Amino acid sequence: GRKNCCSNALRFAQKVWRLLPPVLCKLNLSRSNVINSFKVSLAMFLTSLLVLVPDFRKEFNNAFWGPLTVAFVMGRSAGASFKQSFLRMQGTVTGVIFGYTLLR
Repeated sequence: GRKNCCSNALRFAQKVWRLLPPVLCKLNLSRSNVINSFKVSLAMFLTSLLVLVPDFRKEFNNAFWGPLTVAFVMGRSAGASFKQSFLRMQGTVTGVIFGYTLLR
C-alpha cells in the first residue's frame, strides 16, 4: 500500500543521490560556467515573460521569437555574443543578396 510506495520512492531518491557526485564532477562547475548559466537562465526567463504574461502578449506581436533568439544568440561572453550577431548579420545580408538575384 502507501507504506510500500513511500519506501520505493525513498530507495529511488537514495540511488539518485549516490549517482550525483560522479555526474557533478564531470559538469565542470567553474565560477564562469555558473555565472554564464545564471545569465542565460535570467535572459530566457525575462524573454519568456513576453510570451507567458497575457498583457505583454497583447503588446508584442510574435513575442515567441524572444526566447528562441536568446537561446541561439547568447554567447559565453560579450565578445562571443557580438561575434555571433555579426555572423547572423552576414548570413542575412548574403541571403538577401542571393534572394534578390534569384527573383530579379
